[in-house]
Amino acid sequence: MKAGQVRSGMLEEDLKRTVLETCKVMGLHTLHIRTARRGQDDPPNECPRCHFSLRGLRSSGTEGTHAGRRKRWETPVEGDGEGWPDLAIVGPGGVKFRELKSTKGTLSPAQNKWIGWLTEARADIGVWRPADLDNNIIQNELQALRRSMRTVPSPAFRTR
Repeated sequence: MKAGQVRSGMLEEDLKRTVLETCKVMGLHTLHIRTARRGQDDPPNECPRCHFSLRGLRSSGTEGTHAGRRKRWETPVEGDGEGWPDLAIVGPGGVKFRELKSTKGTLSPAQNKWIGWLTEARADIGVWRPADLDNNIIQNELQALRRSMRTVPSPAFRTR
């Protein structure tokens, strides 16, 4: 069986784990904002443990039940955070923002908005799928981040 046939059924979570592990090995810095599970009976506007405000949560459906309670995936965000790309990857060669999708996964309207906004701002934004591992697209793009773009620090980053 070819690698592409094995990866065609790869879940988004597996792709994320593979990319994060590859970045770590390459010495690249990453940010992924994980979603949290919240029970249906939890107070809707604050975290039951720390009382952090949960207004404006992004909800992406139900995860199932636990102890008879339905759980939902939600991420506390402020501003226009809904739809933010799955990964921000930083290296000497720049910054990349990537949304990760399974082979058949589709972008939400909020994700499309962020891709548009980041494209307009000339950011390096894109979508990676399992096939991009087989075609070495992900590996090549990460290798490019390892290469330095400049030799002198920007004056904007001077310390006082």
